[in-house]
Amino acid sequence: MNDRTTRRWRYAVYVLYFALCLLMQYCTERTQFVQLITIYGGLCLLYLLMMRSFAMHQDKYLEGEMLGILLRLSIVFAIPNLTDDHFRFLWDGIIRINGFNAYWYTPEEFRLFGYIGNKPDMHQVYALLNSKQYHSIYPPFYQAIFTFGAWIAQGNLYIQLICIKVILLAFEFGTILLLPKVLKQLNIAEYNALWYILNPLVIFELTGNMHLEGPMIFFMLASIWFLLRHKNLLSAIAFGCAIATKLWPVMLMPLFFKRLQFRGTMVYGIIAAAVAGLLLLPMLREYTHVAESLRLYFSQFEFNASIYYAIKSFIDKETQYDLLLRLQNILPVITAATIILLSLLYRKDKLIPAMLLAFTIYLFFATTVHPWYLTPLILLSALSGLRFPILWSMLIYLSYYTYITPAYIESQMLIAFEYGILDIYLIYELLKSELLDHAIMQKVITQFNLWLNMLKRKRTPTTYK
Repeated sequence: MNDRTTRRWRYAVYVLYFALCLLMQYCTERTQFVQLITIYGGLCLLYLLMMRSFAMHQDKYLEGEMLGILLRLSIVFAIPNLTDDHFRFLWDGIIRINGFNAYWYTPEEFRLFGYIGNKPDMHQVYALLNSKQYHSIYPPFYQAIFTFGAWIAQGNLYIQLICIKVILLAFEFGTILLLPKVLKQLNIAEYNALWYILNPLVIFELTGNMHLEGPMIFFMLASIWFLLRHKNLLSAIAFGCAIATKLWPVMLMPLFFKRLQFRGTMVYGIIAAAVAGLLLLPMLREYTHVAESLRLYFSQFEFNASIYYAIKSFIDKETQYDLLLRLQNILPVITAATIILLSLLYRKDKLIPAMLLAFTIYLFFATTVHPWYLTPLILLSALSGLRFPILWSMLIYLSYYTYITPAYIESQMLIAFEYGILDIYLIYELLKSELLDHAIMQKVITQFNLWLNMLKRKRTPTTYK
């Protein structure tokens, strides 16, 4: 009787979670902040409740996996509701089947040059684009997916959208199937995969809103899988594919020196670079256009930033523009230096937690942090046991207060709350995790003190009698 009652309660939670997911995806817009936060808050509570249940009843893992798959299938036919990025996916595919390269011209230039002509699908999508003055920045891997969708749809925008979604969903299914195997290789309980599979942010952003981190996550997971099985060649190829889908994994390369040593890391990096370079070649040929769009993106867009906003609040408004430009140039250098320092200090057996921390460092110094940027961190959370990305995924939609009005005014109070809670829990977990090698840290501190003492001696004037 007890088991039957427990099962009924468990199924009731599944049904409620499923219903709230549908309500969030089909009936909520990002401008409806109160509704969005209320539904998402309920989903987060149910998510934590389910994970507690799966931790206690690990034999029920397949129920959780099936729920995650069904949730994704149920929203695959939904039009993205929390973003408008998908219109650029449609645009790039349409112009390619019409014989143009997406990297050649901006949408504005297409219209000015008269290339749109009398094609109704192009006119319809053009009106909905959010960055008409930018060249496409999506790698060739995705351009092929966009083009395939446009070729299948033949002018039907909804069918084109669903085609792209289905391909992206296939990579999600690949991640769902591979994740338990990687956990087994790490001697971590299989149910931890559900931290990723059932995470509401992952479900909404990768399937519902069709953001493009899914393939990168799959290839990155495959590279970890092969690396754990000492198949370094296959790991490097998968890592190169991950870079070709999004450049983020490049920042992880310094972390491999401890595991693969200098020679092994160099070989690994050369193979990964060759694979990435080959896949990115069509984009690299139009480097000038793509680089200009990326430069404009990083210099003009600001959203939900952490350290950048904290520093910006102390900058005088009269001299703000020049100082902000300098700050935007300095922060990537600080990010790279911090990740290199991490590669020296982390313990050899903590590669995956170090990967997670490297991504976190990047996002903390970034000027723009959208919700879907957290999805790789949630994967690494499932593999590492560090749960601060889960907390972050529950807080990050507070940033959507910005979309209440067309003026896009951010609430600095909500952003401070988001990062304040996150920072406290992050510090707590890092202190508990023993991620850093204390012996190496002591050596670094000793060397730093010696260096400081040498500087002091040089600056101290010598007195002669």
